Amino acid sequence: MRAAIYSALGLLLEVSIEWLVRLTGRRIPKSEAPWLNCVNGKPGVIGTGVYQRIAEEERLKLSQPPDAGLIPDFEVLRGPSFNPDQGDPRILTSTSIRHL
Repeated sequence: MRAAIYSALGLLLEVSIEWLVRLTGRRIPKSEAPWLNCVNGKPGVIGTGVYQRIAEEERLKLSQPPDAGLIPDFEVLRGPSFNPDQGDPRILTSTSIRHL
């Protein structure tokens, strides 16, 4: 029941925002705002293959450096409110971020 209420509320907010944009916004050509030419996700769950799909569509090459990640060592975050030893080992390691 709660999920249905949240879903209905989300839909109501989405429709409200769309109508507010239509009422208060103005149309401009993409040539005047090239940043509007961006990749849009398809409806539904995006999943982990979204970057591969975008790369194929845009004829781009994906690469991932060996040290890719937010930070190389979660130990630097150790403090009174965070203990990296208690984190999920698939995410946190004392040496590097591993790929799942």
